[in-house]
Amino acid sequence: MYNSLQYLRGISAILVVYFHLWQTTGEQGVAIFFVISGFIMMDIVHKKERTAFAFFKARFFRIAPLYYILTILTLLFGIAYDPTVLRIIQSFSFTALGSVLPVGYTLTYEFIFYTLVSLSIYKWGGQFQRNMFVMIALIIGDTMLNYILTSRGFEYGNYFWFFIFGMASFYIIKNSNLSSIFQNKLFLLVVLLSSFIYLFFGKYLGLGYYVDDVNHYLYNNLIPSFFIVTSILLLEKSHIDFDNKILILLGNASYSIYLTHYILIHSVHDYYSKDFSNLLLFIGSIILGVLTYLYLELPMTKYTHKFIKKER
Repeated sequence: MYNSLQYLRGISAILVVYFHLWQTTGEQGVAIFFVISGFIMMDIVHKKERTAFAFFKARFFRIAPLYYILTILTLLFGIAYDPTVLRIIQSFSFTALGSVLPVGYTLTYEFIFYTLVSLSIYKWGGQFQRNMFVMIALIIGDTMLNYILTSRGFEYGNYFWFFIFGMASFYIIKNSNLSSIFQNKLFLLVVLLSSFIYLFFGKYLGLGYYVDDVNHYLYNNLIPSFFIVTSILLLEKSHIDFDNKILILLGNASYSIYLTHYILIHSVHDYYSKDFSNLLLFIGSIILGVLTYLYLELPMTKYTHKFIKKER
């Protein structure tokens, strides 16, 4: 486990909750999630040789069970987005660009990435060739999806590029010659802080050409999120022990926080009052996410991990 990435996960999930309540900044946390995912998937496939099926099965059982349960709750509570039969099927098969649990749209892109990594394990020999296959496939897929969606008037954030830059971050961290170039602690802290400020507050500070819409997601968010992930990993590698238990817990619970906050916020707004305190909803969303992690996600993860090990 990279504790620094757990810090980022927790902070990013909390900022996404903030965005959905106050509609200002915070949704950029998704960019950090995608870059982290690119890094972690490379770390997984480099640490241990496994079959394509074993890799995909592990990712599926890590992500799907909690998502399925919360998607069903979203439908039962009557707060689902466009709950048509087709949309529901797409949501459960991770093929929906707009899930009935709205925040679940990111999982579609995650599973496309997982599928490409699985195919690379199945089809290619050396690790470098595998990774190049994944990167090229992501570039082609992103180009095609960008053309299809924007030509039909839909927004698209070029999300596959964030996985690519996460993969690049992995090679920087693991290559001693590259990572040794950036060893200065003060320099790394300045990069981390300035990238964080640009990413989440650039549009308010008038920094650069910051246009706040999804079609500029790549321009606004790719480089700063890459610098945030890479610089904090370099800090952990050489300078700082990220051992705050509360922040690590929030990072561990980030997936639950990310998925459950929509249910809480919209249930309160739809069935109680749209004027309910945003601050209380913000605190409640974090507490609900942590409790969901401790008493639902964590036990399920432990069970599915044992199941997967038995099946190997």
